[in-house]
Amino acid sequence: METMLIGVKQSQKELLDKFQALKLNVIEPLREQLSKLVAASIQEKTSPAFYAQRIAPWTKMNSIIPYHSALLNIGGGLSYSTGVFTAPVKGVYFFSFSAVKQWGTHETVVQLLHNTEVITSKRVSCGSDLHGVDNWLPLDIQAILPLELGDTVAVYLLSGAIYDVESSSDFAKVTSFSGFLIQGQ
Repeated sequence: METMLIGVKQSQKELLDKFQALKLNVIEPLREQLSKLVAASIQEKTSPAFYAQRIAPWTKMNSIIPYHSALLNIGGGLSYSTGVFTAPVKGVYFFSFSAVKQWGTHETVVQLLHNTEVITSKRVSCGSDLHGVDNWLPLDIQAILPLELGDTVAVYLLSGAIYDVESSSDFAKVTSFSGFLIQGQ
């Protein structure tokens, strides 16, 4: 009886060892693959998109323009308080920025930054009459960019100032920044 019990314990230990090896070599790699597939599926179904606005002028030159509200932020890529979009998924994105040059400034320059690289710039300036009607000039930038996961995009005020009325009125919100994923990769 004792030898039979020893044999059963030995068989039990061998089965447990085989199970541990199976778990290590087959089950765990399958679990990791499943997790990756689920994550990829979620990324494919999530098409990041954002739309943010300012409700006050921005005069701080050599700085990224922040926003007061993100009316849309699917995928959570935009930090509206810092003005920085961080790509939550690798892919090709479209970006658009629009504003009006601040009245009383001679020249305003904005730049679209991809990480720290200037992708495109827009410069508007008026004649010698800083307070004339022709001093209210539109600024707009659009770009299509391939982004890696974690890349950043922001609009930078190099010089001058952008206009907005300090009001919550819908008519006062003339500065906006938007973007969306065109194609994930």
